[in-house]
Amino acid sequence: THPCTLETLKSLAQMLKAAGKHAEAEGYYRRVVAGKEKTLGPSHPEVLTSLNDLAMELQALGRTQEAEQLLQRALESRRSTLGPKHPDTLTSLQDLGMMLKSLGKHEEAEALLRQALEGKGTS
Repeated sequence: THPCTLETLKSLAQMLKAAGKHAEAEGYYRRVVAGKEKTLGPSHPEVLTSLNDLAMELQALGRTQEAEQLLQRALESRRSTLGPKHPDTLTSLQDLGMMLKSLGKHEEAEALLRQALEGKGTS
């Protein structure tokens, strides 16, 4: 899939999300992830950002277990490819931490959010 097509799909997904059409947006986010994985590889930063986007959409749909798995995958890949203090890795820590908080997994959430804070150089 051409990169311009993928950006248009992402824009459409974002618009649908903003309009509250989460189920429809999910399909477009999935197409973006699949297209980027095919052209860039599974650990490319753009793929990991797209995984985060899809996870946030799944959370909005109440599919938190699947969303948590995608956020965990993005975090692990970002740690290994970008390093533990890269801004994208810190974003993944924060996103996963907030997801865990919403699931009542407070201890796990706190640990991740503290890691994100430490990575940002704030204590």
